Amino acid sequence: MIIFIILISFLPSLAGTADDYMKSGYSLLNQKKYKEAFEDFEKAVNIEPGYLDAWLGRGVCLYYLGKSDEALSSFDRAISINPNDDMAWYTKGYVLFNLGIYHKAILCFDRTLEINPDDDYAKRYRRKAAENLFKCKCSDCVKQQ
Repeated sequence: MIIFIILISFLPSLAGTADDYMKSGYSLLNQKKYKEAFEDFEKAVNIEPGYLDAWLGRGVCLYYLGKSDEALSSFDRAISINPNDDMAWYTKGYVLFNLGIYHKAILCFDRTLEINPDDDYAKRYRRKAAENLFKCKCSDCVKQQ
């Protein structure tokens, strides 16, 4: 019984910390191993639910795995943790842009630029989203013009 208790006391350190999973997740993400990276980001948010960067990494992986709705939910979670995080707003806008939801992407890029007026990527994608919104003839875009 004592051995069992001693082993249990070491399990949290053997399992890894949220930071450990974050580092591993970003390493795997850079290698384009999205499924494995997602699993590490998921472990990080399970250990530390308020870990904004883990939610962002999780969202990026989900986007590349073709799960855009879940990715957007991860970005929304990151935004709820810190509404002034420009990267959270930018990545949400980027996904919305790539989904062709230009009017919502513009709102995200506008918020990014309120927080960080020097973000050249947000400026570029905001401009492209506005151009695409103007050109698009779908009912959603026409309502927003």
